[in-house]
Amino acid sequence: MRTRLVVFDIAGTTVRDKGNVAESFLSALGAVGLHISVEDANRVMGYRKTEAIRMLLDKYRPEWADKEHIDQIHDLFEEKMLSFYMADRDLAPLPHAEDIFRWLHANNIRVAINTGFTRHITEGILYRLQWKDNPLIDAVICSDEVPEGRPAPFMIRKL
Repeated sequence: MRTRLVVFDIAGTTVRDKGNVAESFLSALGAVGLHISVEDANRVMGYRKTEAIRMLLDKYRPEWADKEHIDQIHDLFEEKMLSFYMADRDLAPLPHAEDIFRWLHANNIRVAINTGFTRHITEGILYRLQWKDNPLIDAVICSDEVPEGRPAPFMIRKL
């Protein structure tokens, strides 16, 4: 079997992450009065953020696990993340990420990125890294573009 596509995540996999995803997540939850541990936040990091919020609300505040509360917390999270990524002077690809993309292309293997971030946050990151319309990246899929994010297979299938 020949590999035709390799799919990467963004934060902490191809892009330097100083823990700001979890920090922004905790801050958004804290803004509505829900305080959880970093460990609990990290347990849901790969998921679509609205689903991660729902999971945490189901565990800690089931009475808040409705669309209104989830959307409110998600909007706060997204605002904090976008603000962070637009201002972060250290935002950069992880060492060798682009080298790996080049190597894969040289070996006729396509490169895709999938992420639990929304398209809105992802576009900001891609723009800042000069990865938007970059020939090193063949496709990008975000969790808000499919019925369910990871670990469901929808993002991979759409790619």
